Amino acid sequence: MFRRQQQLMSRLIVTRILSLRSVAPAFATFVTLSTASACSSQQSVRFGPDGSTGGGGSSGGSSSGGSSSGGSSSGGSSSGGSSSGGSSSDGGLPEGSLSGPPACNPDTSAIESEVSAMLAKMTQAEKIGQMVMEDYVVNATSTTPASQNLSDVASLFLGGMLASGNDGNSNSPSDWLTLTTQYRSAAATTRLAIPIIFGIDAVHGNGKVGGATVFPHSIGLGAARDTALVQQLAAATAAEVSAMGFTMTFAPDSDVGQDLRWGRTYESFGEDPTLVSSLVGYAFAGLQNGCWGTSAPTVLGAAKHAIGAGGTAWGTGTESSQMGFAGIDRGDVQVDEATIRAVHLPPFQAAVNAGAMTMLISYSSIGGTPMINDSHWLTDILKTELGFNGFMLTDWDALPSTSSASAIATSINAGVDMVMLSGGASTFINTLSGAVPGSIPQSRIDDAVTRILRAKYVAGLFGQTTPTSSGLSVVGSSDHLELASQAVQESLVLLQNNNNRLPLAKSAHIVVAGEGGNDLGTQSGGWTLSWQGGKGASGILGTTIFQAMQNIASSSSLVTYSADGSGANGADVGVVVLYENPYAEYCGDVPDPSFTAATLTRPQYSPCGQVYDGEAATIVSNMRSAGIPLVLVLVSGRPIFIQSYLSTFDAVVAAWLPGSAGDGVASALYGNSKFSGVLPKSWPTDSSTLPVSSLLDGGPTPLFTYGFGLTQ
Repeated sequence: MFRRQQQLMSRLIVTRILSLRSVAPAFATFVTLSTASACSSQQSVRFGPDGSTGGGGSSGGSSSGGSSSGGSSSGGSSSGGSSSGGSSSDGGLPEGSLSGPPACNPDTSAIESEVSAMLAKMTQAEKIGQMVMEDYVVNATSTTPASQNLSDVASLFLGGMLASGNDGNSNSPSDWLTLTTQYRSAAATTRLAIPIIFGIDAVHGNGKVGGATVFPHSIGLGAARDTALVQQLAAATAAEVSAMGFTMTFAPDSDVGQDLRWGRTYESFGEDPTLVSSLVGYAFAGLQNGCWGTSAPTVLGAAKHAIGAGGTAWGTGTESSQMGFAGIDRGDVQVDEATIRAVHLPPFQAAVNAGAMTMLISYSSIGGTPMINDSHWLTDILKTELGFNGFMLTDWDALPSTSSASAIATSINAGVDMVMLSGGASTFINTLSGAVPGSIPQSRIDDAVTRILRAKYVAGLFGQTTPTSSGLSVVGSSDHLELASQAVQESLVLLQNNNNRLPLAKSAHIVVAGEGGNDLGTQSGGWTLSWQGGKGASGILGTTIFQAMQNIASSSSLVTYSADGSGANGADVGVVVLYENPYAEYCGDVPDPSFTAATLTRPQYSPCGQVYDGEAATIVSNMRSAGIPLVLVLVSGRPIFIQSYLSTFDAVVAAWLPGSAGDGVASALYGNSKFSGVLPKSWPTDSSTLPVSSLLDGGPTPLFTYGFGLTQ
């Protein structure tokens, strides 16, 4: 299995290598190098203005309903084609629209002078303390703002703190502001008053916090392909994050995900490096107010997961002891360097070009070498070749506080600059200090601290005013909710529209079936209030799809809800919402992305639940028995096996994970907005051998091709 994937992935170098010159000149330098090193003979590959390669693409397989359900890369006919209520699109965009934002080099001679002067004043203890970011809560169970390790900031001179996915407090914006202010104040009491970085996983808006705006996950934004929108969303995220006193978000995801079985698929903008590179660049521009402008709030972003996390091989992951299969998360990349350069490196170059100052290192490995120990990629390529002058941060406990001196030395010497810990900062610092200068040269410590200080100066943390409660009005504001609705509308992909079933009449009696249609937790997905997310609406700001449809219909009584699809007799139309239960990394790996009960063999273990609850068959059967026209809405973080369902439904819509704005889905269903999204990932047939990707020459034929989407 592993060798087969390696052969398939590496073959893309021969005939599908990506040339980015015509669309994204800023990303072209190292890709040209990759082409030269990978190909013994030159081959011409057409590169369309939408970022897709020409030639070798499939037009899509036939559906179980007897009509073609896929689309060709050139806009071929489909089940929702012009004769049935829409025309197909290959996602073509105006020339140049997927280039990156203006180049940003925020470092200046003045900043370098400040950094050098500060470094010269620092003791060794102050330097090494800057290299540690500690989780503030240390696994506390308190429901009020906790600050158990507040004293570490002053006593250990810590460089950063984080609020990890499941950190416990009452989770209100005001409580977070109180907490971050405590840590800012503690840093200000130290001898040099070096400001602390405080990070949070604001990966789709600041969804971690109750009452914040929850934007669609990145896979939906990849479907929208709207660079200006991505920048606006990131700017809105920066405003809400900074209002609570945070100064960093562990985003944007810069992975080019290739295998949809990966539980982080929805965090990636898509399977094509040009698409991902462009949106990553604009995300940084939004977080940084362009090139670190001072007219609007800015926060540090973190390009993650450096590097290759989107290309790990199935079966090399770390879940086997809990779930009975090895999966893919935190696995091994088993392709050659030329492929990594062509597919997985471009978004990180885009981040550098956009002025990013942080990269978050992947848990994964390349050829068996853990990324935190890989000096070739961290130092030789990312820092030296790409010119990244910010700092490299490990992921949560990738290098635990109890690590040996040898393990710490290996990672620091490889290029790790700051280590993210769940706790135990004192233990880690003592071990690291003892390894200098014997195992770690002093020059490596000074380089790491220089990079951290540079990022803090660039981000304006020195002398930054502490936010006050008056600024919290931006959190969950009406402007941000309107932006969320726009993002959802643009992200929706119409896969099928037989018999002109959409748009729906506002006067129609409609039954909405399936929990995914009336649950904010489900439609928001993972990284919402907690690491893995969860069902339910408590603390999540927004409107469900069902509620939004009631708001748009001529009368709210015309739209009713049935969790299991029963009681739909006599309705004019049924809207079936099939869904994945919320999940994030690790827990979201599935061997079989299907709504069928066959996927329920995974053992239950904390904190993971079942991605698929086995209710789909009952919901669909009950709705079919009503004998009414049916529309299928998919609330999921990835393409799912749906080929067998196509003949049951007139229309099929991929809604991804819309977050707060269920009204964005309802708007399109009723025709108040038009469908314009295109697939950011190839959609597999039910019998496809995974992975399925537009980058795989000779790979499985998809049900719907990358870039496919119907327009009305």
